[in-house]
Amino acid sequence: MATEEELDHADTAVAERHITLDADAGYALLAQRIWTALRGLGVERGRMSAFGDHAATLAGAPDPDTRTNYQEWVADIPPASRAAHPAWPHDGLSLRARSETEPVVHDLVFASLPYSDLHFRSQYGRDRSLEIHQKFLTNAVASTFPGGILAAVTTHRVLDNPDPAVRELLLDNADLLGAVRLPATALRPQLSDDDAAPIDLLLLRRRIPGDAVHSAFFLDVAPVAVPGRVAFVNEYFSMFYPEHVAGTTGVIADPDKPSGLRYTVGDGDVALDVALDHTLSNIVAKARARNLTAVSATWSPIETRLAREARRPIRRSNEPGHDLGL
Repeated sequence: MATEEELDHADTAVAERHITLDADAGYALLAQRIWTALRGLGVERGRMSAFGDHAATLAGAPDPDTRTNYQEWVADIPPASRAAHPAWPHDGLSLRARSETEPVVHDLVFASLPYSDLHFRSQYGRDRSLEIHQKFLTNAVASTFPGGILAAVTTHRVLDNPDPAVRELLLDNADLLGAVRLPATALRPQLSDDDAAPIDLLLLRRRIPGDAVHSAFFLDVAPVAVPGRVAFVNEYFSMFYPEHVAGTTGVIADPDKPSGLRYTVGDGDVALDVALDHTLSNIVAKARARNLTAVSATWSPIETRLAREARRPIRRSNEPGHDLGL
């Protein structure tokens, strides 16, 4: 079995190859379906922020020159089109690089976290990537206005982590409207199965102060039978919405694990675009039934009621005096 140092060097090599792989088509497909869902949730005005991998694509930019590498963008949310064409891309979208002069909070936030689809072999790589994703997610919630929507593309290990601490923090401040688990190679088909890991799309709504919790269940993990072993998967997928896994759950050989196997999600029998359409439509319908649609805080008279509250750092609801400094 390889040493931790050897595994860390292998992770570095794979990460360097990862950024050369073409993911434009995968992110464009995801953006089309996300924007259809966002319009269904009532996202139609205000300002948005997008950061991370292919962030401009998710925000709605059709220009391929703005879709690569890690970047941070802000823009006004384009009005919903009345024409009979898809909700994405947006004609005339004006993205600007995020700067210190930009507002801290937004009505819509895209968090496209780096290396979401990459399997890290070393313990250091797994721990560090999970730490980064969890930190970015909590910061993204803090930069979302109450009533606003956060769409995040992240590693499946945020939800599958046995330690629920970060998920508890998210739940203290936002409701999970729904999640979709994507096949490991959905964004980068050229990525080898050995190097790829499942990807999660999360849709959250930051809770308006005083509102009750109306989140889908996602705090705990539960066992799922897969060929040759049992995997521990977030309860959202394992118990409540297994149909929101947009692929086939299984295992892949992993010589770095004592069992020799690890959990993954492969392509399913249904095309990914069709699976995304069905799953996101279901999430939108359930959110609307719970009256969890988007509220813009950047237009009168809503801003006067929510703006001050939105600028505070997020806190644990059971620790009202503890400022997390996010």
